Amino acid sequence: MNAADERADFNHTIAGASPRVRVITDQVIHHLHAHHFEDATASVRAALTQTTPDHADYWPLLALTVASRACAVLGKDAEDPSQLLWAQAASLKSETAYARRATVEEATHWLRARLDEAAAGTWPCPNCGGRRGRKIGTAPLCPIDVSHAGILFDLDALGTAVPADPPLSYRDWNLIASGLARQNKWHCDVRLCDSCSLIHLNWPNQPTRIARFYSDLPSPGHLVDGISVAGRAENFAFVLDKARFPIFVRRRYGPLAGKRVLDLGCAEGIMLACLQELGAKTVGFDLDVQRLRYAQLVLGLSDLAFEEQRLASLPEGLVDLVISYHALEHVPDADRVFARLASLLTPGGKLILAVPHLRANRDRTIQGLGGDHLLGFDHTTIVTFLERHGLVIELLAVAGDGLPNVLRNPDGTALWSGMNDDMVVAAAKP
Repeated sequence: MNAADERADFNHTIAGASPRVRVITDQVIHHLHAHHFEDATASVRAALTQTTPDHADYWPLLALTVASRACAVLGKDAEDPSQLLWAQAASLKSETAYARRATVEEATHWLRARLDEAAAGTWPCPNCGGRRGRKIGTAPLCPIDVSHAGILFDLDALGTAVPADPPLSYRDWNLIASGLARQNKWHCDVRLCDSCSLIHLNWPNQPTRIARFYSDLPSPGHLVDGISVAGRAENFAFVLDKARFPIFVRRRYGPLAGKRVLDLGCAEGIMLACLQELGAKTVGFDLDVQRLRYAQLVLGLSDLAFEEQRLASLPEGLVDLVISYHALEHVPDADRVFARLASLLTPGGKLILAVPHLRANRDRTIQGLGGDHLLGFDHTTIVTFLERHGLVIELLAVAGDGLPNVLRNPDGTALWSGMNDDMVVAAAKP
């Protein structure tokens, strides 16, 4: 997407907002363009404080507040910082000329063979270790829309050295995997475990390698104080999408001021920043060190952790609310995670999560699995896991099947429009 298309996409996003929001957005753009960063953040924050959380304007103003904060930090060395509001981060899938064509071709053949080898095996359930289960469909090992080679972090389980001399860069591997994905030949089975009811890829999973994969992800190109950081909080459309979840939580459970909230899978901290604007006291956890660094340096967030030991060391009954937005499908040992989240809740505390709702196409390919989506849930299995750990289901809604009726603005317009693969679940600890 070129600069003109990015600006047009931004204008399309703003076009649906109220005249008041459009005026404030224009003010923010003007201040950022002039490098008046304090004025940019002050103008939108003033509007936010004058708007009640139940008003339809609150959602876009909340997103614009977070985005302007990020632009103020990242735009100090930019010629036109206002462009950060609509410019997409550099894509890892963009085309590039290979200086080491022979090495890349050799690595492509190696990866193709390893994919076939792994997909042909029978691997234990990543949650319980059981091998008894039944095939319910297939999923792509590396979906085209996954911008990183999410399949690669477990291939060393096959015990074959990567033939790359000189070593290939992470960008090289992304392009290789993306090229193979476009051939649409590499799928693996999707299985339903007989022992624990987890839906998972028939694929070698080990948590230590998964943690290493996320910790080693390269940054796509921002520098703050000379440190490379990864994140997207300066992009208004992306923040607008993420801000819906805190707004939904607030509308369902009332004011969040003073509430203690844990965000599992907080990434660059966009939802944490939104929750703090709503008055919550937050704790964030994520395996991706680069995005946590972004949350700290760009959004000024603290009380973040990536070590699982830190999550395990938190005292029981610490938080009133746990939220998790499209994170649990990346973590293989689901029972251990659900048990820990339940223990962190106070009595009467709430767990609210969104995960892809797994659906089977006519050819039995499963939507929502593949790449770094290691496991998944449908409306039956998610209930099984939550109730197994003593949580009581309060809401189970799927986009396109009841979810828009739950997530609406006060004027009746859908808050969650377009999220066709989302399943939102709310549960309580007795």
